[in-house]
Amino acid sequence: MELNRDFIIQKIDELLEGRSDRNTIYRWALGVAVAEDFAQVCKKDPVAAQVVQALIDINHNDVQSIPTLKALAYYRLCLKGEREYRPLGKLTNLDDIQSVGIEEDEGRLDVIEESVKTFVNRFSRGLRILTLVFGSIVLVVSVIFVMVVAAPGRPDRIKTAFKTFVFILYGVFVILPPSLITQDRLFFLAVPILLFGMIVSWYYSFNMIPGMFSGIIVQVFLSAIIIIPATVAFILLFRAKGFKLRGKQIDS
Repeated sequence: MELNRDFIIQKIDELLEGRSDRNTIYRWALGVAVAEDFAQVCKKDPVAAQVVQALIDINHNDVQSIPTLKALAYYRLCLKGEREYRPLGKLTNLDDIQSVGIEEDEGRLDVIEESVKTFVNRFSRGLRILTLVFGSIVLVVSVIFVMVVAAPGRPDRIKTAFKTFVFILYGVFVILPPSLITQDRLFFLAVPILLFGMIVSWYYSFNMIPGMFSGIIVQVFLSAIIIIPATVAFILLFRAKGFKLRGKQIDS
């Protein structure tokens, strides 16, 4: 289904009316944001793109503030053309967003700081690109390795193929979209797999690389390009799932 304002409004209504919980809406919004055509949506309708980002932020605590139900109702009015869109962080008076159909204590109204969100989003995308490159390298190297070492006639090829398959599976899970691996069943499978990759990266860095290379600079560099993306991939899994590190949340 092509993304349009009416569809976004429908999702906001589902949340405001209690027909969907924030985690369901968050997953939908995240799936939209990682879609290939979302860049075109951002160019064509920046307001709609901003609202999609707000629906993602409702399940995160690593942004400066979380959109409340009243803020989402304000966005709904903007999408309907009943209000002139202005980022909440630029509103000078809370009265500008009153009477949006949601009774809420104004003292608890969280505004969205656009500059903070933009930095966080760009930084997160950069980390995601890093893990994609890392996962692709792991996957390609593992496939080539199993084709060469586990070829017919090679000793212990079955054992070698099994060990390598674990790394192929790890590479696949690093590459898979967060919106997919955060689903309940896949999430509980992704946690041990990505944890395994992180542990192995630390093990190789401290036990294998020092024995293979003598220069400390080379050791640190190689360790960094293994440890950092593997650790980031594990952390991003929980970020995508929406786990909270602080107590702040939107009103239900």
